[in-house]
Amino acid sequence: MFVFLLGWGISNRTHMTELSGSTRVGKPAPDFSLNLFDENQIFSSSIADKPMVINFWASWCVPCTEEARTLQSAWDSYRDEGVIFIGINIQDSPKTAGAFISANGIDYPNGFDDDGIITIEYGVIGMPTTFFVNYEGIVESKWVGSIPDFVLDSWVKDLVDGTKINPDEFHGQNRNNIFLIGN
Repeated sequence: MFVFLLGWGISNRTHMTELSGSTRVGKPAPDFSLNLFDENQIFSSSIADKPMVINFWASWCVPCTEEARTLQSAWDSYRDEGVIFIGINIQDSPKTAGAFISANGIDYPNGFDDDGIITIEYGVIGMPTTFFVNYEGIVESKWVGSIPDFVLDSWVKDLVDGTKINPDEFHGQNRNNIFLIGN
């Protein structure tokens, strides 16, 4: 199996983790409920008429740390525009995840995918992975790796404005910092 995956990866010249979430793009975002670290719960169906930025992360993931303040800054800029940011932590203890959230000054909703169902439904195999969901609940695009501030700003602005995101606009930029889930 390993030899097959190695050969496939070399022939496609695409990092396997870049495929994280690819099956979701252009399709309805999977519905989920998430227990938040502040002891509340969020149901994606209750905010389905709002654009969403959904970020899968872990405290031990270096690129996740690199992008944490970028995501918070975008949340600060766009929270009054109707866009919802949601952080979904995987593979951490609640204490470790809480320390990460606190250390990075994150105040948008964050929770733990304790049974891994949300991660599986979104097809996440590498972190961080960020999904951009439009007003109609369709996943317009995704970014795998630490998302640069200019990409995040451009795509969130497009979501808020109801403009279609052009995922090829920034193709291939800064996507080398990706961690395979389970590393």
